[in-house]
Amino acid sequence: MPHALRLAQRGIVGLEGVTRCGRLNGILSCRPGLNLDARFSRFSRAASPRDIITAQKGDGACIIEGFLTPEITKRLNKDITAPLLNLRPGHRGTDPDLQDLHGENTKRLYNLASHSRTWREDIINDDAFHAICHEGLGKRQGDYWLSMAHVIEIGPGSRAQPLHVDGAQWWPFWNMSPGDPEIMLNFLVAVEDTTVENGATRVIPGSQRLSYRGDGEEQSAASWEEDDAVAVPLKAGDCLLIGSRVVHQGGANMTTDSHRKVMTMTVVSSCFTPEEAFPLLIEREVARTLSDRAKKLLGYKEVTPFGSAGLWTGPAEDRAKVLGF
Repeated sequence: MPHALRLAQRGIVGLEGVTRCGRLNGILSCRPGLNLDARFSRFSRAASPRDIITAQKGDGACIIEGFLTPEITKRLNKDITAPLLNLRPGHRGTDPDLQDLHGENTKRLYNLASHSRTWREDIINDDAFHAICHEGLGKRQGDYWLSMAHVIEIGPGSRAQPLHVDGAQWWPFWNMSPGDPEIMLNFLVAVEDTTVENGATRVIPGSQRLSYRGDGEEQSAASWEEDDAVAVPLKAGDCLLIGSRVVHQGGANMTTDSHRKVMTMTVVSSCFTPEEAFPLLIEREVARTLSDRAKKLLGYKEVTPFGSAGLWTGPAEDRAKVLGF
């Protein structure tokens, strides 16, 4: 049975998705519209943010070559080497689904602001990064902020991550259509070269145009097949940019000695709660050194989504007294 037909029968694919479904003599028929041979567009970091976001929306992903300069990539790598070595792989919780998503031989380094001066001074202050966030989120939705930033290191022998969509972190996502404003952007930046063999991120082209419906249980991206996904190898410093809807996964690491190391930075509309509680994680002495733009990105300032009178608020003098800056 065609995969698109299985999706439609389970109520996962909507009529406005890339799969066209209809009934002929009482029989449900579908014509898949996925282009599994798609080539994702490539840009330099100096490219127009509008062109970058247009490509990301149209294809589900795009690649920004040299998003981090070689020098910044080198310094970031140096900053995170010791903290990564001190981490144990795997997920500490008891939920088997989260353990599977995390990966048995995968490390995730959180709280990058505390671990890397390069990250907090250079990467989150980068003009190109903020220009893309403004184009993809800020223009239509007002302020944006950082949901999370991790370095994900997939160790040798790791299985592929389950297929998933990042928007599933917030339940309203399931009631939003492909034509609604984007709620998040994920910057997946290679800290070292990623290859098909060591677990390069895999993306299902066109899956961002699917419409989901149901009760949540049937809205799983795992309904896709791994053969639908396309691996996207990256050179160190390159960025794979995706949104909330595209189905993707970390690939299997089929090597015996190579670690796939990627930094993921998820930026969301400020009407959504971030995944990482940055103001509770970052030492006050470190937070005090952040630029105003970085403070806002990390939740130290009031944010104003479109149509809002302001969120994360409090009298300015009280915030200054509590935070010490």
